[in-house]
Amino acid sequence: MRQVEVTMADSLSKPVFNGDGFCVFTDVPDGTHALSIQTHDHRPFFHDITIPLSKTDNFVLDVPGENESFVVVQSVDLSTRTITFATRDFRPGLTVGTAVISNRFLTTLAQPLEGAGIVSAVLTEVVSGAETLQAGDLVRFVDHRIIRMLAGPYYPFLSDIQRVSGTVTDSVTGLPLASVVVELRRVNNQVVQNQNVGTSAGNRVRLYTVGTGPDLRVIGRQTDVRCETDVRGRYLLYFLRREDLIITDIRVRATLSGYQNSVETVSFSERQNVTVSFSMVEV
Repeated sequence: MRQVEVTMADSLSKPVFNGDGFCVFTDVPDGTHALSIQTHDHRPFFHDITIPLSKTDNFVLDVPGENESFVVVQSVDLSTRTITFATRDFRPGLTVGTAVISNRFLTTLAQPLEGAGIVSAVLTEVVSGAETLQAGDLVRFVDHRIIRMLAGPYYPFLSDIQRVSGTVTDSVTGLPLASVVVELRRVNNQVVQNQNVGTSAGNRVRLYTVGTGPDLRVIGRQTDVRCETDVRGRYLLYFLRREDLIITDIRVRATLSGYQNSVETVSFSERQNVTVSFSMVEV
């Protein structure tokens, strides 16, 4: 990533970067340090790290849910250990041995996933003890450790992204409001729900969905359905354009302490980018 500022509060150590975006802090003193990663085009990222570490002398930051893909199982072939799912792209690809996590058990990829228009995956196991993967199960493919920087309101997007953006202002002064929480409440007239996917606290991640059963669709993580406005009152939510979830109407809610909640519903044509702005009333 270009023009990235990485800092750690209360530490004089400066990060050392390599060409792959990997950075290292050395000689970090004991205590809790606030790691900050900021760029012009992305939402800021913050994470507290406590030194000394309990399990390892070297620490690779791993933010649960930020380094993975997820699918809804459509069918399971027990003889070939294959699951099918709605068409999706895997770029970059996933290698053999990539962790596969469901609510039933943990397994791995038996064959790589790479390219466009992928509709199936071969797993090491689809049955474990009394548990069998079923149609409608949510499955996560967990890749290598990364920090996924989310795009901010000024990010120069490609064409395959659907955007919901706008400004939040005070209804009396017209001034922009910062730190307003803006979140999706309904998509395609369906309530946005959430569920944990994983077998234990150590591998569990909360995913946000719409629909049920064979019509279940994953929107993403909390960071995909919820954001905060910046100092200019601007916010941005965005989604990869997918054939299995074509968004045509949404309900968005804005909340800020000291103000009444504000809700807006908007319909739009397929693949259109929309602007939803709020004028919030002080309590």
